[in-house]
Amino acid sequence: FLLRVLLTTMGRSNLASDATLDILDSKTVSSLHTHWLLPAVAAEVKMWLGDCRHLVLAVDECMQLASGNSPDRLKAVKDVVSMLGELSECLRLEGIKCLALVSSLQEEPFRSPSGRSVCTIALPSPSQHDLAKWAATEKNLTSTNVDELVLLAGSHWRSVSTAIDKLNRMEVLGVPGFWGQMGTDYLTKMSTLHRSSVRLYIVEEYSRGREMALANHPEAQIYINNEGSVPPTLAFALFRGSGKFTPICDFFTNSLHVDATKQLECCGVNFDRFKAQQQLPLLGAGISVTLPSDYPREEQWFQALTLSRQAAQSPCTLPWFGRISDSVQLCRELNDVSPARTYHPAGKTHPWIHRVVVALSPTHEKCIVLYHDKTDNNLTEALESLSKAAHEIRKKCTMDILCVAQVLQNRTKLCNLPKYPFPLVVINQVSLKNWYRATFVGAVEYQLVRRAGSRINAAEDSGRQNPPNKAAQQG
Repeated sequence: FLLRVLLTTMGRSNLASDATLDILDSKTVSSLHTHWLLPAVAAEVKMWLGDCRHLVLAVDECMQLASGNSPDRLKAVKDVVSMLGELSECLRLEGIKCLALVSSLQEEPFRSPSGRSVCTIALPSPSQHDLAKWAATEKNLTSTNVDELVLLAGSHWRSVSTAIDKLNRMEVLGVPGFWGQMGTDYLTKMSTLHRSSVRLYIVEEYSRGREMALANHPEAQIYINNEGSVPPTLAFALFRGSGKFTPICDFFTNSLHVDATKQLECCGVNFDRFKAQQQLPLLGAGISVTLPSDYPREEQWFQALTLSRQAAQSPCTLPWFGRISDSVQLCRELNDVSPARTYHPAGKTHPWIHRVVVALSPTHEKCIVLYHDKTDNNLTEALESLSKAAHEIRKKCTMDILCVAQVLQNRTKLCNLPKYPFPLVVINQVSLKNWYRATFVGAVEYQLVRRAGSRINAAEDSGRQNPPNKAAQQG
């Protein structure tokens, strides 16, 4: 600790200090006697401060000061706290007032020598607006860079700070390079136990909620924020796997760069593929199904639905993507739908629904899941379109049908939804975090920013191509 303080007064950054201290072996460091090193460091700090008479000494993430079991870590923490006190006292005698701060992202009980317990401070997670405002102050970043930095930060101050620092030092070329490099940077500093714990935390946080997931995997606590979110770049690295294209890779990267009008649809497909890969239920913790009053199934039946692990995209165009005219074809297609596929329309226009998957109950009963994906606020249109498609399917099919309306800008509370003839899930501003969970919701919220930008650009292009008539303006 004293050596790091000394290096700081010499102008060394944290990274440079790490490199210097790594060169020194533990025997060399332990042979240094604090009784002569302490006054030397205090004198150097006083000279470094100049006329200033106030100083903050901070130790961040103190539970990472030593590896090993809990007693080893607690001893390291107590040693550092003791040294903080001694250095503060030395400086006080020189007329310098010190504030010593020791923080830990992991709630592990320890007490100071005087018997005081730790003080829990819950700092609010930054909003996307806060992160964008901060990132926009960097002169080297374009507006697109800022948007993507906010996306990969995932409401983690440290992630966006690290990304900006890497851009300024040109360690990577372009924002997309952050996903691979920042994820690798995370993994190199993580033990095998921590990697496994964070992976399992993300999976269980989706299916069982934050409290249960954290209770089962407490090692993940130092990597999450107050919302329960793991940095997206870390999640990307943990689930990337050895394949070039994986669901989580596509969710964070390919879905980000596709046409803005298709972005939500692509994110939804890849998130379903991720759930299938991890054998997660179709509906995560906190998602409610609104059932018709006389429906023969219970809500628990839908909450137990899962997707096939072999889920893949299908180029097949099912007839209920648009206006249905051939009932014979419809019946044949319904009998052939496979739980191992995600069905997409081949055409650009599909007024009723955007994609279809077939979910399975624990007893292997099939349930057709119809999605309507929109970034706008028109919930009424989405519900009407889903209802039309579901009614046509019901004429020829006895399988259960679940309608999922994804309308991002809508704010209707679930208790205020109108009566609906089919089992229904609404994904809007109220339920968005429950559907995508804390780690993944930022990528979807970013779409509203990107979609708004694409509409502005389209309007500007249209204005340039069709300038207003001067005579009409003068008239």
